[in-house]
Amino acid sequence: MKTLQLLFVLCISTATVLAQGIKFEESDWQTALSKAKNEGKIMFVDSYTTWCGPCKKLSKHVFPNEKVGEYFNANFISIKLDMEKKDGRSFGSKYPVSAYPTMFFIKGDGKVVHKIKGFRKVEDLIKEAEKAVGKFDRSEEYVEDYESGLRDFDFMLNYVTELNKSRKESLKIANDYLRSKPDITEEQKTRFLFAAANEIDSGIFDQLEERKEQIIEMKGKEVYEDKVLEAGMNTVYKAIEYDYYELVDEAIEKVKKNVDKDKANAFKYKSNASYCRESGNFDNYLDAMKEYSKKICKKDIQASKWAIKHMMSSFQGEQEHIALAEDVAKNLLKLEKTVENTALYTKILLQNGKKDKAIEHIEKDMKEMEKKGEETGPYESILRRIKQSR
Repeated sequence: MKTLQLLFVLCISTATVLAQGIKFEESDWQTALSKAKNEGKIMFVDSYTTWCGPCKKLSKHVFPNEKVGEYFNANFISIKLDMEKKDGRSFGSKYPVSAYPTMFFIKGDGKVVHKIKGFRKVEDLIKEAEKAVGKFDRSEEYVEDYESGLRDFDFMLNYVTELNKSRKESLKIANDYLRSKPDITEEQKTRFLFAAANEIDSGIFDQLEERKEQIIEMKGKEVYEDKVLEAGMNTVYKAIEYDYYELVDEAIEKVKKNVDKDKANAFKYKSNASYCRESGNFDNYLDAMKEYSKKICKKDIQASKWAIKHMMSSFQGEQEHIALAEDVAKNLLKLEKTVENTALYTKILLQNGKKDKAIEHIEKDMKEMEKKGEETGPYESILRRIKQSR
């Protein structure tokens, strides 16, 4: 019985470890930076204070999240710094902080790759982390060895991975490697194809697609679908660059074959909207965004935020376009009522010439919050800005 109890405790402990969030180093920041350099990673720094409310929310609700931990522990050496203590003050003398929380992504040589301020929810924080990884170019470290003839599997896998992270051309190198018929296992070839298939209109992606079941078994359905969507969007970017819409059609068809219906539809509308925006085709752009807003944004917070950002940076001054952004922002507040989303909605109302409606909306929210005994300070700040605007 004791043996069974011990095994049960060990299983619980193991599960806890596997489901942990971000693993923060218990060292000073300079030691963490050295470790990041030695491991070829970025140092992630959460600079906080004990009195900062958003800092506490991050520590309680976001950093312990399993998805956050999985991504951050794979890509970063992480450390938390109380900026009012000795090590935090030392860090602050080199990397000044003007607001809390401020989160830094720093290369091993000490250069800041990316920096964000304020609270972030799980998905938003992961997206910011992905931006940092995208800016971390290590591909140059592989060039000399590649040109000297090094072709072992691990080297080639890492080289192609780093090229793709840095958004550099990798398909020729990947194709040359595969044409050389390297002495690798089928499992290694599958891993290589997964790393190399960064455009959906490529022969390498076609080979990847043939191994769909193996990859899903190896990495999971969601990871496979994310890879397909990423490769598809890269092809859309290429279509935009070369003004060749047929590539968009090809990407949409291949995505449709490889991901579930909702994701495929969202990809179709986003792809068409992106292409039409860059080609200056307002009518088709608006049609695509209307479909995306109607069929995707109604129940999707992240899709709504993408649509609003996309529309507000496109075809400025077009009335239908701003009106649609207003509708999406209004629906976003139904999905997620936050200070950030309220500020976004009122900003769009102002751009749409509806200052009185923006004031009315904020004042109504404040009355409801006062009845509940909730803090209205952030909303008072938004209201002041609205009233001061022209």
